[in-house]
Amino acid sequence: TLKDGPAAPEKKTGDLHPKNPEVGKKDFFVAREIYLRHEDCQVLKDGEEITLMSWGNCVIDKLERKGDTVTSASGHLNLEGSVKSTKYKLNWLPVMDKLKEITLREL
Repeated sequence: TLKDGPAAPEKKTGDLHPKNPEVGKKDFFVAREIYLRHEDCQVLKDGEEITLMSWGNCVIDKLERKGDTVTSASGHLNLEGSVKSTKYKLNWLPVMDKLKEITLREL
């Protein structure tokens, strides 16, 4: 949960490739509630600044744990922060109705 993220999902446009804008543009959505990979959350710490790929930086204010397992995280955006200064650059998805459930299989 990003306390200063948009309450309803908002559509944004960004570069397909961060280092090569000539590749083209993409549309994506940002929201107050986002999904992060469980494995990524396990290495985060309270107060740590991370980069949400294609969106910008945020600061992890509090990690909720059950034993050693992170069950939820809350934070705030720091979109002026430098991507170069963060240790973790994480992929994420907004929580919204338009997401589709898929199954990936590695062969």
